[in-house]
Amino acid sequence: MRGVHVLAIGVLLLSPAGPEALAEDPPPDPDLSTEGMRRLGSFYLRPTFLLKDVGYDDNVNLDAQNDAVSDYTATGGARLDALLLTGNRGGIYLSGESDYVAFQEFTDLNHWNSYARARGIYLAKRAVFSL
Repeated sequence: MRGVHVLAIGVLLLSPAGPEALAEDPPPDPDLSTEGMRRLGSFYLRPTFLLKDVGYDDNVNLDAQNDAVSDYTATGGARLDALLLTGNRGGIYLSGESDYVAFQEFTDLNHWNSYARARGIYLAKRAVFSL
């Protein structure tokens, strides 16, 4: 019987995530996850810098194919996710992103895109309330 206990403890200690990973449950809502975030006081923050949609666009104005205009384009920006946990009963999730879209030849089409999201989450015993 002692051999079974030693084997079980060995499996727990040698598992890739370690024994503490088995004790942690995933959060009941993905917006309450602090994975990849840094703590700053009461907040958890995740800043991100983005470079996306880099390349050649063969129809910049989305016109008919016979009137299509082409150009090289790139989008760069920044995003910030913030989470304020309220004990084990939920939290407030905030997210914002601002991107600049640049064109090589048609610079009059350069513009900013912005996106923001806020969500309040309350965990009851058998339900999740969200606003």
